[in-house]
Amino acid sequence: MINPGTELKQTTVYRFLNQHGMMTQVPKPEDRRKFEVANPNDLWQSDVMHGPRVDVDGKLKKTYLAIMIIQG
Repeated sequence: MINPGTELKQTTVYRFLNQHGMMTQVPKPEDRRKFEVANPNDLWQSDVMHGPRVDVDGKLKKTYLAIMIIQG
């Protein structure tokens, strides 16, 4: 037990924290610039998925939702 008014050295605190596994480094944040490109048209992305069925002349027809992103 430490008495009130007792001065702790910084090295003592670090040693205590390290001995108890409390000095772990915080991991660096993940680099999220994966989709940056140097030149126009270097990166194209697209996706297609099933859309809702729509009534065409009394029949339900399948639809598709499509998107294309061109970074440039």
